[in-house]
Amino acid sequence: MESVTTYDRVLAELRGAILAGLHPPGSRLRQVELAEQYRTSRIPLREALRTLEAEGLVTSEANRGATVAPLDAQDLSELYVFRLALERVTARAAAARRVDLRPRVAAWRAEARAALRQGRIEPLIAADAAFHMAIAEVAGNRHVRAALDGRWAHIARAMRLYLRTSSYRDTVWDEHMEIAEAIAAGNEDLAETLLGAHVQQSENVVLSRLGTT
Repeated sequence: MESVTTYDRVLAELRGAILAGLHPPGSRLRQVELAEQYRTSRIPLREALRTLEAEGLVTSEANRGATVAPLDAQDLSELYVFRLALERVTARAAAARRVDLRPRVAAWRAEARAALRQGRIEPLIAADAAFHMAIAEVAGNRHVRAALDGRWAHIARAMRLYLRTSSYRDTVWDEHMEIAEAIAAGNEDLAETLLGAHVQQSENVVLSRLGTT
């Protein structure tokens, strides 16, 4: 590759573009066009594509090249099973520590509302991710956090479908605050129940948007 710096930049920009929907699911990733778009040579671009393929965001076929991985209902359903199990664990552990995330939730909600007024969805996804990963962080289990972090790119693609539904964009932060209040109060059962319901609601909306029930 040209340099680690070039590879890292191209990887970050291309991953971000996929998560932002600028390269939609199923779209071809033509190396000549991408090299020009991301101001790079083919070598670091190929390395970045291989990394994204390993992450599951890109697929590659002989004689066809690279394609953005489709959003598959079965895959997303399995992802939510994984997410639900781990986030219930983090909710209980965070509540056991009585960590007060409410000031941070209020700040993230303000950022999300500002983004809504501007018609921008990326800050909504970033704020939502920050909330969930903050719970994983304060829960204190580095293995659970690493597991969530390792699949978060896929979760973020699902979040995009969820947060495109306008009726949920603000109510989601009411739910976040309720979860934060249960954690701060040390109510482990309630924190687990609320976060579990929150994740399941997201799954229902996402699968509905994919045309499944």
